[in-house]
Amino acid sequence: MGTSGPLVSVVIIAYNCAEYVGHAIQSVLDQTWTRLEVIVVDDGSTDATHDVVRGFSDPRVRYVRQENKGVPAARNEGVRHAGGEFIAFLDCDDWWLPAKVEKQIARMAGHPEIGLVYSWAIRIDTSGIEGDRFDSVVEGRALDRLLVGNCIAGSASSAMVSRRAMDTVGSFDESLRFAEDWEYWIRVASEFGVACVPDFDVRLLDRPGSLGKNALAVRHHSLEFMRRTLDRYAAARPWFRRVAMAQVHYVASYNLWASGQIWAARRELLWSLAYNPLYLTYYKRMVRLFFPKRR
Repeated sequence: MGTSGPLVSVVIIAYNCAEYVGHAIQSVLDQTWTRLEVIVVDDGSTDATHDVVRGFSDPRVRYVRQENKGVPAARNEGVRHAGGEFIAFLDCDDWWLPAKVEKQIARMAGHPEIGLVYSWAIRIDTSGIEGDRFDSVVEGRALDRLLVGNCIAGSASSAMVSRRAMDTVGSFDESLRFAEDWEYWIRVASEFGVACVPDFDVRLLDRPGSLGKNALAVRHHSLEFMRRTLDRYAAARPWFRRVAMAQVHYVASYNLWASGQIWAARRELLWSLAYNPLYLTYYKRMVRLFFPKRR
């Protein structure tokens, strides 16, 4: 399979990822859909990332280096080098199961109205233990769903976007430090349909300490970008805006709790309730956060 048909460009962003990037690249080369290219954008690494990438002899692997500019700029650089009809993204420490690309191409085939397709994902830690499963099903015109949370399971490492959609909505927003993928999916969904492949073909590596270091920053930048986004897409929908802002605080609460910042997590949950006091899930979460079971 995959010896003919559209070319798929896979953009991998790497920053000091020598320990993991080889596995990510190999998972792309092992795809049953073989008509693809791998563009690895080295965003100013100071470790052996260059050596690992250059160690692949497969001509489909291309190495691009830039000074450290951040994830959105690196993704844009990769897209500039991409020649495919479809662009897929993979973080340097994540990986795919072999049929991921082929299934997504099949889902896109004959549907030019679809601008983005994604697969389900599983989070896995460095010892191989599986954690969270991301299995949301979002299809069709999904703008409102995306405005109330990044419901693209696996997000960047799961998504494939058509060239037509990327030409229509433009580049990733390089002013964003976090949530640049979520913001991009919103723009795609404002113009095109979304489709889902309901198979767990994506693995997301949960590296120790990564969430705790960024949880507060992610919260700050997500709130900032969501306020601007709602001004653009939901200016005349005050209740919808409250629901969307409540969900941003709720996700921040979960991330802060997972990183051990319990009091900050409680504060964010109270913000969620202030914005949307009608959502039962927030109260269930409040019981767990404020009245944890004693062992």
